[in-house]
Amino acid sequence: MTDTSNLPESARILVEHLGATVALKIIKVWPGLKFRVPLGIRDESPMRQKLVELLGEDDTLLVMEQFGGEIIYVATCAQAVRDVRDTQIIAEYSAGGTIVDLALRYRLTSRQIETILQRTPGANTVIRHRVRPVDENQFDLFGHGVTPTPPA
Repeated sequence: MTDTSNLPESARILVEHLGATVALKIIKVWPGLKFRVPLGIRDESPMRQKLVELLGEDDTLLVMEQFGGEIIYVATCAQAVRDVRDTQIIAEYSAGGTIVDLALRYRLTSRQIETILQRTPGANTVIRHRVRPVDENQFDLFGHGVTPTPPA
C-alpha cells in the first residue's frame, strides 16, 4: 500500500479511489486546479477529452465512476514532492555525491543542499546545527553573548 501520510486530504482521496498511478498523473498535470468530472460515458465534453488524453479511456472511466459530476480539487502536493526530492538528495550525498553536483542537478543553492542534508524529510525542524566559533573581536549585535573588550 502507498504511504499517503504526507499528502493533503484531497490527494489522499484521489489515491484511495483511483490508485497511486492514476492520481499521480492527475496531480502532475493539473496541480492546484479544480475541475468538474464528466458524468457519463456519452459525455463528449472538452474535460472528458482531456482526461482521455491524459489517462486513457479505461482510467478516465474509473475517474468518472468514482467522481462523476463532482468538482474535485487537485492539490499541488508541494511538501510531498519536496520530501521525495530531499530523500533523493540525502541518498545521493550518502553515496558520494558532492554538494556542488547536487545543487546543480536539483537547481538549488549549495546552502539549500546543506540545509536539506541537516534535516529529516517530512520534518520541519533541523536536526543538526552547525556551531560557529565565537570571534572575540566581533561586536554582539543583539546583546545575547560576549561583547568584545575595547582595545587598550
